[in-house]
Amino acid sequence: MLLVVLTVNISTLKGIHGTTKYHAANISVNGFVLSPTGKIGKAGKGIYFWYYAQDRTTAIHCAETWSSFALAKGFYDKGKDCKIVKFDVHIESDEEKVLDFDAQMRESFYTAFPIGEYKERSYGAKLDLFIEELEKNLNFQFNLLKISLSVPNLGQNVAFSNSFLAIIVKNEVDIKIIEYIE
Repeated sequence: MLLVVLTVNISTLKGIHGTTKYHAANISVNGFVLSPTGKIGKAGKGIYFWYYAQDRTTAIHCAETWSSFALAKGFYDKGKDCKIVKFDVHIESDEEKVLDFDAQMRESFYTAFPIGEYKERSYGAKLDLFIEELEKNLNFQFNLLKISLSVPNLGQNVAFSNSFLAIIVKNEVDIKIIEYIE
């Protein structure tokens, strides 16, 4: 009898998710739920978290800033409790199912969808198409996207000040809520 042992390297990524108190109540009961009809964000459809390795201070600031921007833009129902709150989470996935949108991947994306040829707000949908095509060619599906995103109205204009790593959950994974932050 031949015994085959497979090892799977599980990656645990830490992130902060900013939202309103009324959305947080739903998340606390149901967890983070991917919506197939959800809005397309800067990095396509998915659940967005600001990534951190050890110190979550900047990720919390990014989550607060983004949520405040979304509130001002009318993304939330102002008739409900729109106090900004955050969730600190650990996201687990097979390491190989994390698509790191590094320099080479960005170059491939911009070759397919050159900057300036499309409306800025359409690039999230273009990124979804790019990932779908990549998955089809590889016959493989990614769970998470690790990508740098800008934070609106951050008020800083120095190197690296407006591009922060984010984790976008594209498929069902284990998301453990570590802490609810008011």
